[in-house]
Amino acid sequence: MDWTEKYRPKTAKEIVGNTKAAEGFKRWIKDFEGGRVKKASILYGPPGVGKTSCVYAIAGEEEHKYDVIELNASDQRTYKVIKRMAGSTSKTSSLEGKKKIILLDEADNLHGNADRGGAKAIGEIIMGTRHPVVLVANDLSKIPTGVKNRCKKIKFEQIKKSSISKVLIDICERENITFDEDAIEGISEKNRDLRAAINDLQAISFGKTHIGVDDISVYERDVFLGMNNGEDRSHFLDAIFRNDDPKPLLKMVINLDETPEDLIQWINENLFKVYWGNDLILALDCLSRADLYLGRVYLNQNYGLWRYAVDLMTAGIQLPKNKRHGDIDYSRPSRWNTLGRAKRSKKIGKEVCYKISKRYNISMKKAKMNALPYIKKLCTDKHTLIGIKKELNLKEEELALISGIKKEYIDNIFKEKTKFDENTKEKAIKEKSGKAEQRSISDFPPYIR
Repeated sequence: MDWTEKYRPKTAKEIVGNTKAAEGFKRWIKDFEGGRVKKASILYGPPGVGKTSCVYAIAGEEEHKYDVIELNASDQRTYKVIKRMAGSTSKTSSLEGKKKIILLDEADNLHGNADRGGAKAIGEIIMGTRHPVVLVANDLSKIPTGVKNRCKKIKFEQIKKSSISKVLIDICERENITFDEDAIEGISEKNRDLRAAINDLQAISFGKTHIGVDDISVYERDVFLGMNNGEDRSHFLDAIFRNDDPKPLLKMVINLDETPEDLIQWINENLFKVYWGNDLILALDCLSRADLYLGRVYLNQNYGLWRYAVDLMTAGIQLPKNKRHGDIDYSRPSRWNTLGRAKRSKKIGKEVCYKISKRYNISMKKAKMNALPYIKKLCTDKHTLIGIKKELNLKEEELALISGIKKEYIDNIFKEKTKFDENTKEKAIKEKSGKAEQRSISDFPPYIR
């Protein structure tokens, strides 16, 4: 299991190096409940100093018991997305009656087209919320002024080296790992980011019961951006499929910005390019066992089983010895593309039902169960398709979904219609202006002459 999660603070007293800031945030929560302060706060400071951990720790304390609703920078944060995900949340309570904290992590990354209107949505939520809104940022200056002025600002400081060392020593004692003090000092010296220091400690101590200075000197931190980065993807998958030494793999998994659930999909997609025959069966057996452990993690919320899943999907996959040689073009998991298409189809179908319900003043359920099947049967020729599109104000992709006809064919129908409409309009304009094309008697059929 990832030690940063395993040893994440559970209370405000466990926050390291920023006790004053944590107490300040706790006071703000109490004052919010009494209606005496601004409805939002900003926790800002360098990465890895405990800002997000502070929110979760205090939210989980017995005297508060908040649910945390988080929206981070990996999500698209447009005006509509934020209002949909956090807007209704800010005005309602959970089914169990628990209070909620709305957490916007990496709030200083609101920029560009991907987050267009996000700052405006956050401002509206802060003004109308019944629940505390917490923004977390590394750089306070990058948060829009309109949002910043509505928030209480709480600063988190860089953690001292001595505080980081105390945390690392405590973890070593809990994990029954002996150590040289100089080794712990070396990790603390290199990392003023507590999260990075813990990750380094876990990677260095893999397979060891004692950490010495020599272990620190030969260790170099590898920084991976993620499997979507081509170089990182090749580096990691090569380490599994090309090498026989499992020891470097844990360090890579720790630094790789991927969850075990995503990682197993990458390995499964590319496994068939490397192994065949009995070796492929052996590798698939290890992968299926890893998948069972991942299922048990979420069934029982026992994240300690992650370790077994990761070992099986990395070191276990290295067991077969017969491998294809040469360059391998590693592929993105095709299952994600299938799921993405299914999700998009579901979204389009929902939008069609909404338009039907509005047009005929019926419920969404009746639109889906009664009206939609009937409309699908009407999609038999291009004239009907044109009429249905106009009647329901559908887009081409929506019409293609309910008719079962390829979108390219639908597009061609409406290109022809547009061209015909333009020609008809141009002809009508010419006739109206008296500039219609002059025609001779021979242009007319014999029965008119």
